Amino acid sequence: EREKRDAQVAARATARAELLASMDETALAAFHAAEQAEFDRLYDEKMAQYARVDAAFAGGLAVVVDLSYAERMSAKEQASLARQLSPLWGANRRAAAPVQLHFAGLGRCPPGCLPKGGEDLARWKVHLHQSDVVDAFPLSSLVFLSPDADEPLEALDPRKVYVIGGLVDSSVQKHTSLQKANDLGARTVRLPLAEHAPAANPRTPLTLTAVLEILLAVHAGSDWPSALSSAVAPRLLRPNN
Repeated sequence: EREKRDAQVAARATARAELLASMDETALAAFHAAEQAEFDRLYDEKMAQYARVDAAFAGGLAVVVDLSYAERMSAKEQASLARQLSPLWGANRRAAAPVQLHFAGLGRCPPGCLPKGGEDLARWKVHLHQSDVVDAFPLSSLVFLSPDADEPLEALDPRKVYVIGGLVDSSVQKHTSLQKANDLGARTVRLPLAEHAPAANPRTPLTLTAVLEILLAVHAGSDWPSALSSAVAPRLLRPNN
């Protein structure tokens, strides 16, 4: 794969050199001006995105990934969790309206459930909490997302802290995050699949990235049907009747 990519880069460089060699001075000047303008545009977009991420990190809608469940998962499931955290952060980094992302319960999450054993976390704009989510935030602000909850999530409240359980899809344990929330006396909600994009099983657990992408889309102004259809695998959805 690396050799293939290197060959593609070399081919593009050769094609560019041939194109430039075929131009007269006027065409060459216009080409370089257009190339610089595109570079400037992309740079400005990148800087604007960095600014959005920084603003969300400082005071945006709070979304927490609860990583306190590692002891309930096998080593294989922990490795699957680790693989999901990088694209989850990437989704927030690229989002039109990023959220203030938190990882809580790290004290109960061994290196095996973190990307590169946790080395990557220091590079990300993510708030890190060794303590449990209930110790990091007021209980009254917590809203646990669980596919087993009865109440659908209808709107995002900037005063609330939305908690996504760090359990992977392969886990056969049911009601885990729901039970934790109930034990704490915290509010629980589910994504409104049944209401806006019925699935074969409305309580089907989704990947962490899919859940966050849905929240990000709604946070950016999308309606629920659009947000759900863009993040949930088509095989899980069927049209509303």
